Amino acid sequence: MKTPRPTLRRCARAFTLTEVMISVGVSAITLTATLSVVLFIARTGASASSYVTQATDSRRALELFGRDARQASAATYNSANSITLTVPERYTNNNNQVTYSYDSASHSLLATSGTTVTTLCRNVTGASFVCYDSTDTATTTSAKIALVQLQLTLRQTVLTTVAQDTTALSASFMLRNN
Repeated sequence: MKTPRPTLRRCARAFTLTEVMISVGVSAITLTATLSVVLFIARTGASASSYVTQATDSRRALELFGRDARQASAATYNSANSITLTVPERYTNNNNQVTYSYDSASHSLLATSGTTVTTLCRNVTGASFVCYDSTDTATTTSAKIALVQLQLTLRQTVLTTVAQDTTALSASFMLRNN
């Protein structure tokens, strides 16, 4: 007795073109959704990291300036972007003086004592020093300066996000002997 041979049609069990097209479509939608979630998480992480870096830099720069301003016995107003502080027992290589200035070319806040230049903060888009006398009136007369205030504007640009500006306004620092 002969066994019947299966026909080609009964043995070939494969997906139809419609099933393959539906599978490819569902897979594409799933991959697109997954990729967009991963990109969103990466952007959020980069933005948060940028914000932390910006906050840390500005806080450190303001703290260093504040320390010197509180200890300063005198201040010389050079311009809206520069001030020189006389700090007893510090900066002995330059007659106890340190100059804080904003360098627009390098977008940095600098502390200069003699030939030593220290970059306090990078990505600075603006810095201004406002001086006040003992009656809290703004002044540019060096002999009348009793309070000094520093305002920084920083910009941090991260790939895949828009540039972010942060303004860090310091408190007014009273000079030591005024």
